[in-house]
Amino acid sequence: MKKKINLLFYLFLLLVIGIPLFIWLFHHLGVEEVISRIKILKGYQLSLIIFIYLLNVIFWSWRWKTVLNLMGVRNVSLGLTIKARAGNIAVNYLTPSSSFGGEIVRPLVLKKEGNISLKQGILSVIIDRFLEGLVFAFFLLLSAFILLLKKQFIWAIFLFFLGCLLGFGFLFILKTKWFFRLLTWFANLSFFRRFSKGIPQKIEHASQNFLNFFHQRSFSLWICILLSVICFFCLVLQIELFLFFMGEDTSFLNAIVVRTIALLGGFMPIPASVGFYEGAYVLGFSAVGLSAELGFGFSLISRFADFILVALGVILILPYFGELFTLVFKSLINNNGHNHLSRIKKKIS
Repeated sequence: MKKKINLLFYLFLLLVIGIPLFIWLFHHLGVEEVISRIKILKGYQLSLIIFIYLLNVIFWSWRWKTVLNLMGVRNVSLGLTIKARAGNIAVNYLTPSSSFGGEIVRPLVLKKEGNISLKQGILSVIIDRFLEGLVFAFFLLLSAFILLLKKQFIWAIFLFFLGCLLGFGFLFILKTKWFFRLLTWFANLSFFRRFSKGIPQKIEHASQNFLNFFHQRSFSLWICILLSVICFFCLVLQIELFLFFMGEDTSFLNAIVVRTIALLGGFMPIPASVGFYEGAYVLGFSAVGLSAELGFGFSLISRFADFILVALGVILILPYFGELFTLVFKSLINNNGHNHLSRIKKKIS
């Protein structure tokens, strides 16, 4: 019953907050104004902007493949990680965020097609996301400094606070074992023990492998960090090209700020981050002195690129996981979720 209530709650947020916010932005900024701005783009220009977004997915998948290689998993191709990543994005749009929620697809794809254990697959996804978070913390601090120079003090303080919070949080995880001890303590509570056996031991084993990964002095680890930076810059270049094609004269640093602020919109607990994703781009463009209409227009293009990947992800993974996703969906909306969950465990084992 609780799962059903949670699903209805997120749908309620989508209908009451997300969609109305999207419609309000569209009409407040002017439908004709936004559409007229986008119409300036030629077909090849729009294609180039979308291509760079897809290129980002390739670099992202390459980073994850490098993580897997560092973990000793060699029998995985770049094509397989791209397929898994596309499936990840597709499922993200079914969860309460456009940036998170579909990660479980990636280890499932690895197990299904690469015969890689779920433990290794899940750990690789955690490490991959951690690397992404490290780089995001850096760009939060960089964006705060850029906005400070522009005398945008409120935004600068806000981003600086978030950057420090993330940065120190990641250092705390890497340099101490208290975070994993806290997880183990929670897992030992009777409330969590009834869901799965041996969770504390699994956390302890995973934490040791996680820390060992980051403590190794490997050139490939720096390649992972470099690929994280390249992924971010691909999306910054996407914004910069859009502004160039629109005849706007702005610096690359401004595009960094826009992308950093826009990423925050994907964390809102609204399915597909509807409304907040577009609003984040409007705020980002406005923060660097660009028009809100441009920000909303670019968010629509970015959404379109997302939909291409979502469609591709569904096509790639549905033949393999159609029944599994049906079981997951039923476990969310039905009261007998435990029966479906037992079938899910059998399906992926």
